[in-house]
Amino acid sequence: MLVEFSLEQLAKQADMIVEAHVTAPAVQSASVRLGPTDFLLAFTDSRVHIDNKLKAPPFETGNEVLIRTLGGRTPEADVTVDSEAQLSAKEDVILFLTRNFPVDLPPNVFAVMGGFQGKFSVSGSAHSRVAARAGADQDAIGIDNLRRAIKQYLDINEFAAAP
Repeated sequence: MLVEFSLEQLAKQADMIVEAHVTAPAVQSASVRLGPTDFLLAFTDSRVHIDNKLKAPPFETGNEVLIRTLGGRTPEADVTVDSEAQLSAKEDVILFLTRNFPVDLPPNVFAVMGGFQGKFSVSGSAHSRVAARAGADQDAIGIDNLRRAIKQYLDINEFAAAP
C-alpha cells in the first residue's frame, strides 16, 4: 500500500529536490535477490541532468544522477509497478528524491520519494511553465508558485530544527 504524501511532507522528508531534465531512461535494468528467499526485484535506472537544486543533500552529487525506480524488463521478468514514477526521455521534471530503496543504492543514485507522488512533470512556455503530478493535470501549479511553496516548507523545517 502506498502512503499518501502532501507537498509539505515531500519537501521536508526528501533528501534532495531538483529541477531536472531526463536524458536517458532505462539505462539499465537488473534483478537482485533479497534475503534467503528467491525474491526477484526488477528496477530501472534513468539518467537525469540537474538544472537546479531546490534542496541539496549533505554531500556532492554533481549535475547528473541516476534515478532508480521499481519495475523494468530483465531476462527473467517484465515488471510494471503502477505506483512508481515513470520517467521519459527529454522530459522536464521536479523530483523529490530519497536514498531510501529496498536495496542499498550506489553513490549518486536516488529513488523518487512516494513513487509517482514525488514527480512533477513540467510543461508550458518559458513564461508560463506549470508542474503537475501524474494523473493530476487539473491540479497543475505554476512553477514559481511550486518553488515558493517548497522554500516555505523548507524554511519552516529549518526554523523548527534550530536550537
